[in-house]
Amino acid sequence: TDLSQPNFNWTDLIDINNYADGNYTLEVYAQDDVGNNRTKTTWFIIDKTELTLYYNPSTIANNTIQNTQSALINITCSDQYRDTVILNWNGANESFDNSAGDVFWEIKSGLAQGDYSFYAFCNDSAGHSAQTNTRFFSIDLSSPTWSGNKTSPASGTVYSQGVNYQFNVTWNDNYFIDDITIEHNFTGVLNNDTMSNISNEYYYE
Repeated sequence: TDLSQPNFNWTDLIDINNYADGNYTLEVYAQDDVGNNRTKTTWFIIDKTELTLYYNPSTIANNTIQNTQSALINITCSDQYRDTVILNWNGANESFDNSAGDVFWEIKSGLAQGDYSFYAFCNDSAGHSAQTNTRFFSIDLSSPTWSGNKTSPASGTVYSQGVNYQFNVTWNDNYFIDDITIEHNFTGVLNNDTMSNISNEYYYE
């Protein structure tokens, strides 16, 4: 545009790769033919650094099954120009209840029996973003139950050497059976032995 015109538009492209991350000030000065002048100042941030996001060790581990009704989610999100930090809890976004510097955490308590999932997301003012992997855990407040008792000979039968005895019970649980213990006095002394298993079938020999 001709400088003699009443309006003047000026554009200059800046290669930010030549500048370090930081806050920069831009000042423009204009003056007319009779000495009237004005200065306009603005500022901008250069942020080429990706932010850092990770779970801290105190966070409940992935695929945990527990019988307590609480869970701790503890993450670190580090960035000079951090903007938003979000906890996604069972598919719904919310803010962390607690924070100190780059550390954010939340304690979920009073949880009912069931399955849960969560992940964390954060971004900065320059548009960088990061998301943790999704973790899953389950709360199991119910004890295993048994059914289908098949005992042969019947309970109370006098033991006879050389006779085969069968005690067959089906155990059920909301999640997984960890181990099964049989209490017996086959040797004349009351013992508790952990039963062996092949897949989901447990046996004692």
